[in-house]
Amino acid sequence: MIIYLNSKSLDVSNALVLSSLLEEKQLISKKGIAVAINNSLIQKAKWAHTILKENDKIIVISATKGG
Repeated sequence: MIIYLNSKSLDVSNALVLSSLLEEKQLISKKGIAVAINNSLIQKAKWAHTILKENDKIIVISATKGG
């Protein structure tokens, strides 16, 4: 199935959970990240239970220092 991660299309297996995708992309261990799917923020506690669907648009945002 095709999903979009930060506007880049990815072909992934069906029934992939969000935490697995973040692990695969080496993002899960980063501190200060927020994840939204189809413009809805997903709480970190729900990452392991959120199943990705065809054409989901996932945005990963990381906090940066400075101002």
